Amino acid sequence: MLDCHILGRARAHGIEEGSGDGDLVKTAELSPNKNYILGCHPHGIMSAGAFTCFSTESCGFAEAFPGVRSSLAILAGLFRIPLFREYIMCAGLYPVSKRSLAHLLSKSGKGNAVVIVIGGAAESLASSPGANTVVLKQRKGFVRMALEFGADLVPVYSFGENELFKQVIFSEGTLGRRLQDLFKKIMGFAPCLFIGERMAFLPYRTPVTTVVGSPISVPKRVTATEEEVDHYHRLYMEGLSKLFREHKVPMSTVASIIHKWKKFGNTRTLPRAGRPSKLSDRGKRALVREVTKNPMVTLSELQRTSVERGEPSRRTTISAAIHQSGLYGRVARQKPLLSQRHMAARLEFAKMHLKDSQTTRNQIL
Repeated sequence: MLDCHILGRARAHGIEEGSGDGDLVKTAELSPNKNYILGCHPHGIMSAGAFTCFSTESCGFAEAFPGVRSSLAILAGLFRIPLFREYIMCAGLYPVSKRSLAHLLSKSGKGNAVVIVIGGAAESLASSPGANTVVLKQRKGFVRMALEFGADLVPVYSFGENELFKQVIFSEGTLGRRLQDLFKKIMGFAPCLFIGERMAFLPYRTPVTTVVGSPISVPKRVTATEEEVDHYHRLYMEGLSKLFREHKVPMSTVASIIHKWKKFGNTRTLPRAGRPSKLSDRGKRALVREVTKNPMVTLSELQRTSVERGEPSRRTTISAAIHQSGLYGRVARQKPLLSQRHMAARLEFAKMHLKDSQTTRNQIL
């Protein structure tokens, strides 16, 4: 049973800043006088968001966080593969081992931001377009490291990471899932059956937006208690959930923006169909002010003032502009003051007092 924390099942994407293939969104400052552990979610198939933002300068991390150096830590077993080891070392990647993390957080001064894709191989098996599932509830080793070295925790979410590839998801207990778990236990990473847009391994053209959240202050505790670990782990989970809720955008919105770009060559709001309004925004505001100030004003009077401002003066144009602001005229109901029942009751009362004296009538009136 995976220790999954489901942030949302509907397709979501962060587009708070920019609209390129990869964007970095900054929500808070990171002081160069501190060290940080950035937990990046979700893992996806290849962690493209984490690699692009924190191992290259294509997204401008150094410019967004001056004085802070990012270091991406990945599966230590990958450094045992010949040739591939040289490639990832040239890319500036580090093994996600305690010895490596301790070196980065204690012997490299301040201003270090160690990035860990916390979900790892287990989270990659849950990667699927439209799903936002992270494996986090039982992963507390990064919190212990943060307490041991006094490094602040920073939640990070890469919106669109799970949309880059389509994957065959095997249910828990099936033969395919058992084989994946066995391979992951032996080799350290999971064999995902995925397909991209071209040549099987090239991802779909979906923008990935990586949002860096606010840091969570963590004190230095060489021997932290389980209560302290659970406390800061809970704070981290709450911070990640808040970050996701504040920056998620429905995938349908992203799809419509992409469609608009492909069809029209821009993402600006296009003019609506139909004849444009003849009244200017200034003229509409003037009409609303006049009607609000004097609710008894007539359309004829509004026509005259509209002509004085040089605006269109048709009654239907003025009436439609007022109605769009939620203001409507009122006409009194054509109803007699006395109904038939009222008149019959008054006639009966008059017959009852027909023979009354003048003195009695004066008392009644």
